[in-house]
Amino acid sequence: IRNRGAGALVQVSGVGDDSEALRSVLLLWRRRSLHSRAGAALTHGEPVYRNMEDSSNIRSLSPEEVEKCMSSMQTGTQMVKLRGGSKGLVRYFYLDEHKSCIRWRPSRKNERAKISIDSIREVCEGKQSEIFQRYADGSFDPNCCFSIYYGEHMESLDLVSGTGEEARTWITGLKYLMAGISDEDSLAKRQRTRDQYPFS
Repeated sequence: IRNRGAGALVQVSGVGDDSEALRSVLLLWRRRSLHSRAGAALTHGEPVYRNMEDSSNIRSLSPEEVEKCMSSMQTGTQMVKLRGGSKGLVRYFYLDEHKSCIRWRPSRKNERAKISIDSIREVCEGKQSEIFQRYADGSFDPNCCFSIYYGEHMESLDLVSGTGEEARTWITGLKYLMAGISDEDSLAKRQRTRDQYPFS
C-alpha cells in the first residue's frame, strides 16, 4: 500500500486471508498517513484538508447553507462521545456564540470542556479513527460517525450523531470555520454579487 501524498510505503506480505492482520496493516498505514499530513500542516499552522477540492467546495457554499450549518451547531446537538472500548457518553455539543469553540455538557471539566476551532487540524467522516476501530463492525452507522483531530498531538474527539444529516451539518460547518471564512467575507461576497448583478 503506497500513500503518495505522505511518501509512505507499507509492505504487505504474508497477510493472506487473515482479515485481522490486514486490518492492522491498514490501520498502521492510516496512522502514518494522518501524522505525516498533519505534521506538514502544523509546520505552516494550517488545517489539514483531505483533498485539494475540499477547501474550494467549502468556499462555494451559499450564504443560506452556511447560515443553516452555523445555526444548527449553535443550537446544539446531542451526540455520543466515544472513549474507546467502553460505553460512550451522551453529551450535548454546541458551537459557542463567537464561533470560536466547540463545547459540550455535562462535563467534569466544566468551562474547560471545549475545543477551539483554531486547534482543529482535520475533520474525518466515518469510522476512521483508532477509537472507532476498537468497536465491533456494525456498532454504529458510518454515516453518523466523524472524528475531530485537534492540538499539537493530534488528539481525536470521536462522535456519533443521531442521524447522518446531523453529522453532515457538523462536518460541513467545522470545515467552513477551519477555512477561516468569516461572516464579513460572506457579506462582502453577497455585496459584490449585488453590485455586479443589480437587477437579478
